[in-house]
Amino acid sequence: MKNLFSHKTRNTADGAIDIFTFGDPTVSKNSYLITGGKHGGEVEGVNISWRIVEMLKEKAGEYHDTFFVVMPELCPAQSKQAMDDILSGRVKGSIKSFRNKYRNNSAGMDLNRNYAICGEEATLLADQTRIIMDFHERYDFDMMLDFHSHMRVPFTHYVCGNPYSVAVAKRLSNINGNGWRTYLHNSKEKLIGYARRYFGVWAEVGFITVELGACPRRRDFRKHCDTIWDEQFPALDWLFRQNLSDFS
Repeated sequence: MKNLFSHKTRNTADGAIDIFTFGDPTVSKNSYLITGGKHGGEVEGVNISWRIVEMLKEKAGEYHDTFFVVMPELCPAQSKQAMDDILSGRVKGSIKSFRNKYRNNSAGMDLNRNYAICGEEATLLADQTRIIMDFHERYDFDMMLDFHSHMRVPFTHYVCGNPYSVAVAKRLSNINGNGWRTYLHNSKEKLIGYARRYFGVWAEVGFITVELGACPRRRDFRKHCDTIWDEQFPALDWLFRQNLSDFS
C-alpha cells in the first residue's frame, strides 16, 4: 500500500499539537489513533509516541491496509517544561510529585478525565479532547493506543472496549513481557470522565492504555527511553501487521 503521509498542527491553549496521518482511510481495513502526553509530565509516553511517528515514516508502507493518526504530544507546554527539568537536573522530591506538577493542562484539566459519560453532554471540554473526538467522529477508529508512564507500575496495558482489545493486549504482553489488566463494562472503578470509558465502553473502540516505567533522573533518562523502545518496538511492529478483525 502506498505510504500516504500528512503532518498538520492544531492550536490549543497549551500550544500547537502535531497531528500525523499515515495511509489511506478510504481503503484501510484497520485504523489506529495513537496518543501521548495527555499528562504532560509523563514524558516517556511522549518520547515513544514521537518514535512511533519516525517508525511509521519509514515503515508504514509495510503495514498493509492500515491507517494511522498519531498525536504524540497533547500537552506540549507542560511536557516540554517537564523534559527541560529532567535534562537540566532540576527534578526534586518524589517521582509522584514531579508527575503531578505537570499532570493537568493550563486550565487545570486532566485530559484523561475530560470526556462525556455514555453519550451525555460534557460541559467543559479541553481543546485536545474536542480534537480527539472530532477525529474519531471522522474516522471511527478500530483501536486507540494511549501512552502514559507510571511511578510504580511499568509496562502495564489497561484494556477496555470491544472483545478483541483484550486478545490483542494479551498477545502484546506475551511479546514484550509486560503485564496487563482489564477494565470492562462491569468494572467497579470510578471511571467518570475517563477516555477509556468514553471510547472503550460507550463507543466500543478497542482502547489500550500503555503505562511505561517512569525515570525522571537526567543521567538515566535517555538510556531509559531507549530501553522502553527496544522492548515495545517488536510488539508494535507485530500489531501493525495484523488484521484486527481476526481477533474478534
